[in-house]
Amino acid sequence: MSSEEPKCVFLWAVPRSLATVMAKCMSSVAGVQVWNGPYQHVFLKEKLRALATSEDEEDKFIAESTNAAAKPLAQRISEIPVGKNIDTKFFEYPWLKTQLETEDQDKSLIFVKDIAHLLDGKYDFLPTERKFRHTFLIRNPNNVYKSLSKILFDITPEEYKGNFDLLKNPLYEADRIYQGSRDLWKHVKENLDSDPVVIDADELAANPEKLLPKYFEAIGVPWKDDYLTWAASDDVTMEWKAPYQALATAKVIGTHEVALGSTHFVPREPVLPSRDDMSDGVIKCIDEAMPIYEEMYQQRIKP
Repeated sequence: MSSEEPKCVFLWAVPRSLATVMAKCMSSVAGVQVWNGPYQHVFLKEKLRALATSEDEEDKFIAESTNAAAKPLAQRISEIPVGKNIDTKFFEYPWLKTQLETEDQDKSLIFVKDIAHLLDGKYDFLPTERKFRHTFLIRNPNNVYKSLSKILFDITPEEYKGNFDLLKNPLYEADRIYQGSRDLWKHVKENLDSDPVVIDADELAANPEKLLPKYFEAIGVPWKDDYLTWAASDDVTMEWKAPYQALATAKVIGTHEVALGSTHFVPREPVLPSRDDMSDGVIKCIDEAMPIYEEMYQQRIKP
C-alpha cells in the first residue's frame, strides 16, 4: 500500500515494437498496475460502430471480414480467465480519463501501454489530474510494416485473403502510424511533458542491460537487475487492466503469442526486410515515415 501518489507513465508505441514485451517487463515492478491498450480499444470500438452502419462497400467488406474472423473464436475467448481485465463495454473516452486520474491510488506505479497513433488526436481525454511521464517506443518503419502486414494477413479468414490490403483497413489506419505518433510526441512536448523519453525497439532488444536502467532512471523508478528476466507464463496479464474481450482475442488468435510467452528481450537480426513482396502503397508509407522515425530517433535514449 502506497501512502503517496503513484508514479504514472505512458508508453506510446508504434505497432509491432515489443510494447507487450515491455509491459511484461514492467509487470515485475512491485506495486505496479499495468494498463494494456485502453485508448487503442476505444478507437477500435468507435470504428467498428461506424463500420456497422456504413453504406460504403469497402467498409462493409472490413466489417464482414472482421465478424467472420471473430465468430469461430467466441467459445474459446469466453474460456479465457478474466482476472483484473475489464469488460469492454466500459471503455469509453470519458470513463478512461476518469479511471486514469483517480483509480489505483494504492499502487506505486501506473504503467499505461498504448498505440500512439490510435489516440487519434483525442488529447482532451488524456489524464490531467495526475502528472504522467510520457515515453515513446519507436521502430524502423521497414520492420513495423513488414511485421504488421504479416500478422494481419495471417488472421484474415481465407475467403477474404485475396482482397487483403493493409492500407484500406480503417481499424488500423496504417498510413498514419508515424504521423500520428509524431503529432502526439509534439503535443506532449508542448503541453504535458517537455522532455518525453524515446527508445528504439530494436536497440532495446539488442541492449536491454544498457537501455532499461536508463529508461527506469528517466521515469523515476528504481532499477533492479531482476527486471531483465521474467516468467514465461502469461498469468501476469490477469493482473493487467485491459479490455477483456480484446486481450482474450489476442491470446486465442496468437497475435501476441511470442510477446506473452517471452522471458527476456531477444536481439533481432539487424538486416532490414526485403521490399520485394510489399505493395507500392506500403513502400510509399515506409518512405514517408522514415523522416519522422529519424527525427524521433535522434532524440532517443542511446545504449
